[in-house]
Amino acid sequence: MSSAQNEIDRIHEAEVEAQQTIKDAEDRAREIREETEKEIKTILEAAETDAKRDAEKMLSDIESRRMSIERDIRKEVDGEIVLVRDEASRKSSDAVDLAVKIMLGEE
Repeated sequence: MSSAQNEIDRIHEAEVEAQQTIKDAEDRAREIREETEKEIKTILEAAETDAKRDAEKMLSDIESRRMSIERDIRKEVDGEIVLVRDEASRKSSDAVDLAVKIMLGEE
């Protein structure tokens, strides 16, 4: 009987060791999962920060380009306005000269 009891005790010890091994493995798996989730969160936060920074830079670049285009257009429009005013002034002077000549009977 002692041999059978010893065998039962060894089986029980093996079961206890197996259960402890399973528990240790489950604990380690949980730790690995938690570490992985923490790393994923850190990576995602860094990626989000980088994406926001890149988006802000792109918006800033777009705004700078828009302002540059508006300045160029404004310069062009202002130049056209000066030309139109000069032309109008010249035509006005020509019209006044013609009116004076007509009034003086030179025309």
